[in-house]
Amino acid sequence: MTTMVPSMSSRRFLKWLNLSFADKALEREFIEYYVQGALRVSQILMLIGAFAYYSTFISDYTMDPPTGHENHIIRGIFAFPVMISCTAIFFWKKTHKFYEIIVTVYYIIPCITSCYIYSNMNIGFEHSTLGFILLLMAANLTFTVRLKYTLFISIFALSAMIFSYIYADNASSGWLYISLKYLLTAVLFSSISAHLREGNARTRFLTERAIVDSQARNDDLLYAMMPRNVAQRVQAGETNIADSLGEVTIIFANITGVRDPNKTLRLSDRVRGLNQLFSAFDVEAERYNVEKIKTMDGCYMAIAGLSPKNTTSDHTEDTANFALAVRAIMKKWGHSLGISVNFRIGIHVGPIVAGIIGVQRLRFDCWGDSVNIASRLESSAENGNIYISESTYWRLKQKFLIESVGDIELKGVGNTAAYRLGNRFDEKTFISFLEKHSLAQKAT
Repeated sequence: MTTMVPSMSSRRFLKWLNLSFADKALEREFIEYYVQGALRVSQILMLIGAFAYYSTFISDYTMDPPTGHENHIIRGIFAFPVMISCTAIFFWKKTHKFYEIIVTVYYIIPCITSCYIYSNMNIGFEHSTLGFILLLMAANLTFTVRLKYTLFISIFALSAMIFSYIYADNASSGWLYISLKYLLTAVLFSSISAHLREGNARTRFLTERAIVDSQARNDDLLYAMMPRNVAQRVQAGETNIADSLGEVTIIFANITGVRDPNKTLRLSDRVRGLNQLFSAFDVEAERYNVEKIKTMDGCYMAIAGLSPKNTTSDHTEDTANFALAVRAIMKKWGHSLGISVNFRIGIHVGPIVAGIIGVQRLRFDCWGDSVNIASRLESSAENGNIYISESTYWRLKQKFLIESVGDIELKGVGNTAAYRLGNRFDEKTFISFLEKHSLAQKAT
């Protein structure tokens, strides 16, 4: 049994014909892009072409009144309404995905009609070549369809003309040879034109897509460095950004030590582990509308209330939920590795100044006494605990278990009332808390 192997020239021709991307999703995206660009051209040219085609009966009428009268009827009653209707269809969004199929059908109708007219004219096929070439040119100029549709239209026109010649009474073999020669030339040029047009469109599509992807990556990087509303101001060209914010919630979470009894963790493992931890913190920060500001060694600083991402939630409550999530993540991480993780967390509510520093390497940062208080609360907290300030306590006392630590000395701040944040109240715990608080009040 002999296996047929395509020749080198046939393989090249098939490769020339097939311009599709191997990725089907990418191909679908390109088709949508291509059709949207083609529609804008087609809608305008269809309107111009409809009126231009209809008005040519005037010249026909001047040269040959009987023929001009017939053309006026054909174009005015049939062709012009069809062209206007097709133009209207292209303005209907639901038909956009069928653009190339509609164009193909739209071309087939006048092609078949032309074959019928030329077959019934006395000297129809002496002038038919020009008619078919004009149709083919109109199809290529007005409708920027892909190569495979252009080839189908061209082959259909060629086949229709040959069959019409065979079955028409007014056709001669001499005119068939002449018509084929000219029409094949038109087909060749239209196919090459369609190939170049589609190839350039695919290159342009990939270039624009790469630019959009690059811009999206740059935006993601910028949004990761600073709050979205600040990043948008930077993108708009604003350079001096320093905002005074009346009230935000600042949190510092610090991994103060990792005790590895079995000495199994290398330094590189610890760095990877820290990256995993901070990545998990980032996920929880996004969940609770908390903005990461920076990381310093094992310390993670974040603030809630910088941007109005969710105006319906309380930024202090969001931060407390985030702190509990961070505590749970660190305990789970240490347990999974068989190590002991020492950490402290500090939270404070107060005013700050937030802005951009730097020119070449932009950095978003926050300043003010509120930042210092949150940092000092973290450094004063006992291992595994979350210390909060008095202003934070008043914002959370109805929703979380909180116990007083008493006054503690904060470096650079002085004596400050501190509280230990516990778990969030569930319904049963909250009722028990209220009863206990009520009994304590009666006793006093």
